[in-house]
Amino acid sequence: MGADRLARGLRWTTVLALTLVTLGVPCVAFALPIANSSGEPSLLTPGGILDLLYGLENLTMASDSADQVWQNLGTATATVKGKYAGYGQVFGYIPGATGGSFVPLFDVTQNGALDSPSGQFTVGQSGFDFRFAIDPNGAGVDPGIWSSTAGENADLLDHMVTWLITGNAGHPGNEIGAYVIAFEDLPIPLSDNDYNDLVVEVRGVADAVVPEPATLLLLGSGVVVLAGFGWRRRPRG
Repeated sequence: MGADRLARGLRWTTVLALTLVTLGVPCVAFALPIANSSGEPSLLTPGGILDLLYGLENLTMASDSADQVWQNLGTATATVKGKYAGYGQVFGYIPGATGGSFVPLFDVTQNGALDSPSGQFTVGQSGFDFRFAIDPNGAGVDPGIWSSTAGENADLLDHMVTWLITGNAGHPGNEIGAYVIAFEDLPIPLSDNDYNDLVVEVRGVADAVVPEPATLLLLGSGVVVLAGFGWRRRPRG
């Protein structure tokens, strides 16, 4: 993808989002992860990435308003579980609930199912509150940093979805209480909405509120229907 096309897409989405805000229209965000049409494994469907890693019945999707700002419980650990993207992905965090600068933890270049790299950061480094973030194309290059806080992103949209590991049926290695976060690395209209660009398991952290009682198994059965609608509104905390 050419840099000019990417820059035009970013400008378009930023203008659209700002126009909606000016008109008093609630900002919209990406749809639920949909099946990838280019042969990549899907994130959410039965037999897809998360099902093979954890079992869909062992995961509960977190509220969109809950995964914006995170809390470090002492020492946070992040381990890459998969990457399916043309970009290399730099994963890290932004200290505090607002402001601050992106702190890289590790760079992911290889595609496919992974179990590395991993990294840690302490509450002394991030503060109790922090945001997860990725830089998908290198410092100072479009599309820039995507934060877990949607309002900080260039297109004002939510580029990260989250699941809590709540069981270990058929997957005895699951760490109950850990989270799985997954990123979409391109802005609309360039995005494919598959959220499989970087998948990371995180431990030693908490999101803002109790996750919604809707499991991935139920969500997965509705992916085909949801895919036809494109964007959906995402609640704000």
